[in-house]
Amino acid sequence: MGHRVLSYDLVTGISKHFSSRFEFQKGDKAAYNKALKEGWIDSYTWLGVPTRKVNDCLKKIHVIYAYLDEVNKVAYIGRTNNIRRRHSQHNRRSYKYKTYDVVKRYFISIGMFDKLPDPVIIESGLTLVESQEKEEYYVNEYKRKGWKILNTAKTGANVSSTGSFVIKWTYENCRELALSCKTRKEFEKKNASAYSVSKENGWIDEWLPISSRYHELNIHGQRKCALR
Repeated sequence: MGHRVLSYDLVTGISKHFSSRFEFQKGDKAAYNKALKEGWIDSYTWLGVPTRKVNDCLKKIHVIYAYLDEVNKVAYIGRTNNIRRRHSQHNRRSYKYKTYDVVKRYFISIGMFDKLPDPVIIESGLTLVESQEKEEYYVNEYKRKGWKILNTAKTGANVSSTGSFVIKWTYENCRELALSCKTRKEFEKKNASAYSVSKENGWIDEWLPISSRYHELNIHGQRKCALR
C-alpha cells in the first residue's frame, strides 16, 4: 500500500468506522495521531467524550523523585502519583514536539543513549499539595548544595503542574483542608481551588465563619472552639 496523505477528509472518514477514541487509536494509530495533533479529534462527536480518571487530591499517593548525575552534580526533581508511568514518559520522545524532555536530553548529552538511570525516590506518602511543596523544597535544597538543576517549570503549592492528575474537590476534601487552617485567608492561600468551591457552595461558613479568628480541632476532627 502506498503512502497515505492524511487529509482532514480522509482522517474524518476513517474515524467514523470507530465508536470511541480508544478503538480509533487501536484501529488506525497514524490517523488517530494526525487527528490528535491537528485538533480535529475534538469535533468527532461520534467517538464520545474521553473519561478522565478522578483521584482524591488528599490521598497520600504522591512521591518526590530525582534523576541524579552524582559525578557532575546535576539533578532533576519531580513529583508523580505513578513513578513507573512517569519514568516511561521521561524515556519517550514527545510525539507533539518530536524531541525528548530535558531529563532525557541531558543524559543523552553525557553518553547515556539507551535509557535513563532509575529515579531515586526521595519522599513518598504525600498528598497533591504536599508533593508540590516538597518538590519546591528539594529543588531549592539541591541548589543550595551547589547542584545544577534541570527543572525549568515553576514549582510550589498551587503552582507546579498537576499533569493528568484530576482534582475532585468534594465536601469531605474541602472540609478536611479547611479545618487544617486558622483563617479563610490561610485556606485560600493553601489551595485557591478548594477555597473557591467551598465558598460557592456555602460550606466555608460552617467551617470558617467570617468572624472567627481561628479554631481548634479535637481528636475526632470536629471544631472544638472558635474565638471571635
